[in-house]
Amino acid sequence: MIAAMKLSPTETELIGRWEIVNGLVRADATGERIEWLTTNCLEKITASKDSGEWDTLFGDPDDGHHRERNYGQGSSREHAARRRLIINGIDL
Repeated sequence: MIAAMKLSPTETELIGRWEIVNGLVRADATGERIEWLTTNCLEKITASKDSGEWDTLFGDPDDGHHRERNYGQGSSREHAARRRLIINGIDL
């Protein structure tokens, strides 16, 4: 299960969405995966000076690439329309 949650070399973007379940706002499966990756696999390098945790740069120790997480449109993390983990090929 854990290996299946890690990033594959062919993944270039993950887009999680918020959904309402039983009247509560929660992340969909992709959003939960992004949270798992940023908590368990990736190493935080820095957050934006302007927008804080809304734009965060991570390092991937498995392949040496940078990964950027940002939250889509919205005035707060809980109300953002989506959250993305953008994967690029910049070597650390």
